[in-house]
Amino acid sequence: MNRHEQGFTLLELMIVVAIVGILAAIAVPSYQNYITRAKVAEVMGFAGTDKTNLAEFYSTAGVMPSTATAAAITLSSSRNQYFGTDTVYTWINADQVRLTYNLDISGNAGDEGSMIFLATGSINGVLVDCTGGTFPDALRPANCRGT
Repeated sequence: MNRHEQGFTLLELMIVVAIVGILAAIAVPSYQNYITRAKVAEVMGFAGTDKTNLAEFYSTAGVMPSTATAAAITLSSSRNQYFGTDTVYTWINADQVRLTYNLDISGNAGDEGSMIFLATGSINGVLVDCTGGTFPDALRPANCRGT
């Protein structure tokens, strides 16, 4: 029989399987991290709407709203599947409010915690600091990571 008609050797097949295994071991955790970050981005969309509502109220009234209802902010956790509990709205003073979002992204340990948005109004508009809370920095958007 001609050597070219024998096919692959067992060693060649084992090398290919090993390479595929190594690639899978690298790709699967990266993909899971990507999915979790995409879920966080979805939640950030709701937070963006809340920030816009606060900024509109502040620019109109000159003070922060004393209640979430006045700012047209929905606190119910039912507005998104990744909110673990209802959002907490805390009026600090006429120029500051705090929104605490409790997240439960995938049910895995380490993918839950709170993200705190501290909105401060000034002559320049409303500035929001989103670095507070216990949600892991690695899963937050870049602008919401602590130092």
